[in-house]
Amino acid sequence: MRRCVRPPRGVRRTGFGSVKGPFTALGTTAADRPRDRYRGDMPPELERLAAEKYVLLITFRRDGRAVPTAVWAAREGNELVVWSERNAGKVKRIRNSGAVRVQACDTRGRRTHGAEVPGTARLLDHSDSGRVREAIARKYGLVGRVGMFFSRLRGGPERTIGIAIVLDEAD
Repeated sequence: MRRCVRPPRGVRRTGFGSVKGPFTALGTTAADRPRDRYRGDMPPELERLAAEKYVLLITFRRDGRAVPTAVWAAREGNELVVWSERNAGKVKRIRNSGAVRVQACDTRGRRTHGAEVPGTARLLDHSDSGRVREAIARKYGLVGRVGMFFSRLRGGPERTIGIAIVLDEAD
């Protein structure tokens, strides 16, 4: 069993600096390191949200009250795509008004981080919903494929629908 050795008090670990590996070779820069890639310029909101494991999809009721839901999301072209059960409340609210807000969050949608980005959502037809399921399965790997498998067992593609979100540009 290997023991983790802590640095002395007052000394901070520097991440990749003390690690021997492919990122410490001569000629590499901070941009080459996965952890430091976006430290300078923040990526556009679409890329940032598509890279998150969960996003908080905030839809609005007819009286204007916000209803947040944590969902899986993937990037498909210039849109953020999500899939949901066809009879879910968020689908009904999107059908009523396509105005949404999207923010990065944890699994339960409680701890949010990053900016809340406004956007417009639209419901997709059957063939486009299939592309959304493929994009989600591709992004989430084995867990995504298992989720899609159980979704098929519970009712198949007729039970779910794809949602495409176009984020508003920040001027």
